[in-house]
Amino acid sequence: MFRILPYLLICCATVYAIAHSPAGMAPNCASHIVTMMVEGTLSASGNRSVPGASFQAELDSAGNYLVTMNGPFGITMARMYATADSFVLVNYLEQQVWYGNPNNPDLLSAAHLPVSAAEFMILLKGGVPGNAQRFSPANRPGEHVLFVSRDSLVTEYLLVDTTRNVVLQYQRKDTTSQILLDVVFTNIEMTDSVAVAHHIYIDGVRRQQSVSITLTNVRINQPMPKPLSISIPQAYQRRYFH
Repeated sequence: MFRILPYLLICCATVYAIAHSPAGMAPNCASHIVTMMVEGTLSASGNRSVPGASFQAELDSAGNYLVTMNGPFGITMARMYATADSFVLVNYLEQQVWYGNPNNPDLLSAAHLPVSAAEFMILLKGGVPGNAQRFSPANRPGEHVLFVSRDSLVTEYLLVDTTRNVVLQYQRKDTTSQILLDVVFTNIEMTDSVAVAHHIYIDGVRRQQSVSITLTNVRINQPMPKPLSISIPQAYQRRYFH
């Protein structure tokens, strides 16, 4: 069952200026986003708890991204740089470097993430994992339209507010209708002429891990101050994810 409160009128992902899509087709949630720079806090609960760490995330026009997690007194705890098919994660507290395939399922288990690193950034910028064209409307046109996508492994749901072309919720279920992933987007504000959700809740039910994200500063489609990059300390231990 969808857990949308009636008064939460507009819920997109972190960057929502959804282009109008052909009739019967789900909106392309992040089609207007070229670059993105955000600051905020992240809390996690479940197998691993994080009470509230500040972070910065940057996405460039090529789709590469850099995420920095900070601890008390502004200490940098970890930094990750990723492209569509590779990533480098530097853990400064434990002096470790992880690198390899960002979609490796072992990475999710090791990092206690509810979604893959690639999916996290897609949700953060207002997209839906995979091609949005796979969704079809499940009810009549109206203010709220439910889109559905089914294959042999999962059923996915996308709840869209058609009055402002924003997604309210994304959900993934297995073949027994058990919820695998539930994502809710709230607290919408206009930023750089784009509707932006300043709160995102990601519940990885099957993985027993959830993440709550609150954004405090968002910049959309502005010039990047410098190219994204990451420095790798030579003495750190390394772990490769195929």
